[in-house]
Amino acid sequence: MLTVLVHEREATRASLAESAGLSRPTAATSVSRLVAAGLVAETGERTSGRGRSTAIVRLAPQVGVALALVVAPVGVSGVVVDIHGDEIARARSVDGPHEQRLTRVAKAVLARVSRNGLVPVRCAAVSVADPVDRHTGRAVQLPDEPFLVGELDARAALADLCDDVIVDNDVNWAANTLVEEGCVGLIHLGEGLGAAIVEDGRVLRGGRGLAGEIGHIVVPGPDGTAIPFTEVFARLGLRQPGSSAVDVERLLEVTASDDSVRQALAVAVSAVVASLVGWADPSKVVVTGPWAKQVAAAVRAEVARSARPVDVVTALDDDATARGVRLAAVERLQATVLGVAVSNLGREQVGARPGRIEPATS
Repeated sequence: MLTVLVHEREATRASLAESAGLSRPTAATSVSRLVAAGLVAETGERTSGRGRSTAIVRLAPQVGVALALVVAPVGVSGVVVDIHGDEIARARSVDGPHEQRLTRVAKAVLARVSRNGLVPVRCAAVSVADPVDRHTGRAVQLPDEPFLVGELDARAALADLCDDVIVDNDVNWAANTLVEEGCVGLIHLGEGLGAAIVEDGRVLRGGRGLAGEIGHIVVPGPDGTAIPFTEVFARLGLRQPGSSAVDVERLLEVTASDDSVRQALAVAVSAVVASLVGWADPSKVVVTGPWAKQVAAAVRAEVARSARPVDVVTALDDDATARGVRLAAVERLQATVLGVAVSNLGREQVGARPGRIEPATS
């Protein structure tokens, strides 16, 4: 029954009985138990027509909320979402170390939610613009790759606010929005370089969570010699001063007027595509990021000439990472609340786990 309310938001006792396949007396007993457990609330609102008011059953605020936080080089942003995926509050911080920004944003959005009473924070999902160890949740510095947000430990930073914190890198979270059947590859081209493979809606993360760190894939360099992908940008003078991060502004400026640089980048990116095709066999590869559009046509031409061509498409959705984090936060919140309900009340009072619900955008 609880799963019906996750999807439909509100219902009468009669409609809950029908949806759950229960008799009305059994449904009424179940609703009473859920009310007593603080998981649902009833109001005496009239739904339609004349006569006596019909009780409307909704999930209670006490089921809790989730945090969705994005840690990027330019700042930290966060939202609080409810179990339906609706945004309740948001905040952003651009000052101070990233760990302080993360804590500041989390506290700010929760303060806005708690104005209407204490609401439990069940879980948090955090995106980090760096490789992330799936076991510890800490950012990982790999050789000769940009360390964009520092040695961030998101779980430790949020320990006082939430016990259940899931952390992953920004490219994996963006890939989390790819729900197509089959196998799809995603390549992100920005200050940092990353990739992900999604198979039947599941992101493949590897043993440590470092799958998709493509900086050291060997590709043809500007002079045709085999070098790591990240070294291509050093050879072309497209790194930020004192860093291995790609200088996106400089890259866009140069490739707008220099076909040879654009072609060198396309050859390197197409070699990364070939690598993904070789070990994952995706049905298509999505290329995204701030300079993806600049090289997309040349990459498609190179891939079309390869031994195993694949469809290469360009996506320019800057919000994919934020949407992926919110989606994960909502799914985790739903699973947590339903797990608590099953433990306390039994599966017959709750129903099956709900399917994926896309968070509302605002």
